[in-house]
Amino acid sequence: MARIATLPFSLARKEDEYRTGSVTTTRETVHGVLHLEGDVLRISWRRAVRTDHYGTLDIRSDKEVEEVREVEVSLPALGRASLREPQWLKRFRSSRLILTAQDLRAFEPVTGPEGLGLDHPARLELRIAPRDRLEAAEFVAEFELALAERLLGQ
Repeated sequence: MARIATLPFSLARKEDEYRTGSVTTTRETVHGVLHLEGDVLRISWRRAVRTDHYGTLDIRSDKEVEEVREVEVSLPALGRASLREPQWLKRFRSSRLILTAQDLRAFEPVTGPEGLGLDHPARLELRIAPRDRLEAAEFVAEFELALAERLLGQ
């Protein structure tokens, strides 16, 4: 039986650069969707970057929105999925969905310099909004069930 599950996610990063007479703040926001269908996990996302410059003579903001990118990862290259819940203020804080690959190349298009630029090539850690917590738990269950069914079918 082919498993189908979909889950929205987001990532946010901020970097400040201080120089004499100016401050530059760069905010990167990524909105994406995970879609599991059969033996394929499709990851699609769009990244927006906003750069605010505060200087002694000028203040300006630049915004860049990239095109939607999409990567397909085969289920055999993936190892597991887990959901990490916040320890305090659970109602207001985001959960983390953690996808772990069995193959270091599995998430390379997603985590590498052309992708989302994440720290570890075999681990995809995504922020899940509090309102999507139940969907995330369902996604993890469907993902783990799809992996188990695949192993039983071999």
